[in-house]
Amino acid sequence: MAFSERVYEYHCYAWLLKRKPVWRIVLFTDDTVWRKPVSDQFWYGFDSKNLKQYHKFDVIKLKSHMSSELIQKQSLLCKLLALKANDKDTDPEKLVRQIYQSVSEMRETLSRDKLLLIEQFVSFYKKISHEIYERIKKEVDMTGYAETISDYYIQEGERKATLSIINKLLDKGGVDWSFITNTTGVNQQQYNQMQQEYQQLSALKKQ
Repeated sequence: MAFSERVYEYHCYAWLLKRKPVWRIVLFTDDTVWRKPVSDQFWYGFDSKNLKQYHKFDVIKLKSHMSSELIQKQSLLCKLLALKANDKDTDPEKLVRQIYQSVSEMRETLSRDKLLLIEQFVSFYKKISHEIYERIKKEVDMTGYAETISDYYIQEGERKATLSIINKLLDKGGVDWSFITNTTGVNQQQYNQMQQEYQQLSALKKQ
């Protein structure tokens, strides 16, 4: 199956799954030097007026973009992709630090599964030692989050159990938050945030 045909097929799957408009972007993160441009369209049909009909998509070769430019973008995705772009004359430690500074500023809006994906992406593509990497995370207070799928599910299980305990205490009535916090280590603000995260996760699973 040709590359452009696979992109069209994935587009169809995505549309059938969500029934929403799909932005098709293909990111090439390899170091290969292209001898000719990669096709950005697929001929999938025709009609009496337009003859051939094409499915078109964006093709981005990351090595043709500079890390120093991507890291300055507002988009967190662009900052992450800076790790795989052309990093000539770029300090790899500075790149990771800027990424985690942005993540730290946004963490209240990022779900725990997204934080896990960010953690795994940076950990895999970083060009610094593990010691420096951990030091950077401590500097921006980004430690304590799940670093592997196993960690994620263990933490989620613990959080779900804690929520269940708090809900039972609240259902009984007459229990104030000072007692709940002393018992579970979770205050009312943290509880509300945890509830919101699970509601968002439940909504996503139903889509």
